[in-house]
Amino acid sequence: MTVKILTDKKDIDLAKDIRIKVFVDEQQVPLHLEIDDLDSKENTVHVGLFYNNKMVGVGRILDIGSQNIHLGRIAILKEYRGLGLGEKLVLGMERLACELSKRDLVSHLSAQKRAENFYKKLGYKNESEEIYLDAGIEHLDMQKELKFL
Repeated sequence: MTVKILTDKKDIDLAKDIRIKVFVDEQQVPLHLEIDDLDSKENTVHVGLFYNNKMVGVGRILDIGSQNIHLGRIAILKEYRGLGLGEKLVLGMERLACELSKRDLVSHLSAQKRAENFYKKLGYKNESEEIYLDAGIEHLDMQKELKFL
C-alpha cells in the first residue's frame, strides 16, 4: 500500500474518475460541484492510494504553502472499504503535506457527518458544533495540528 502525489495527467484523470464513482454515482453529488476550479489551482496537490499497484483511493490537499491546509475529496472505491485504507490515505496525505511544506501545519477538513467518528479516531477535533449542508449532505468542519518530523 502506497500513498503518493499524482503528477501524471493520466493518474489525475483516474483520481477524478474515482471521485465521480464515489461522490457523483454513489452519493448523488452533482458533477459540477464535485469537479471544480480548485482541482487545477497551483497550490492544489492530488494524492492517490495504491493497493496491489491499483489506485483505489484519492484525495486532494488545498493551500499547500500555507500554514493552514485543507484535506478534501477523500474517497475509497466501494469494493476496497473496510480494509483500513481510508486511515492510511488520510495519514499519508498529512505526511505528504508536512513534507512538502517542511513545517508544522493545521489540517482542516469538511467532514461528512457520518464520517465524524472516523476523523476523530485520527485526531481531528470539531471546529464548532455547526452542521451544514454541502451538496445536500450534512457536513461539519474539523481540524488537527500536524507536526513536521
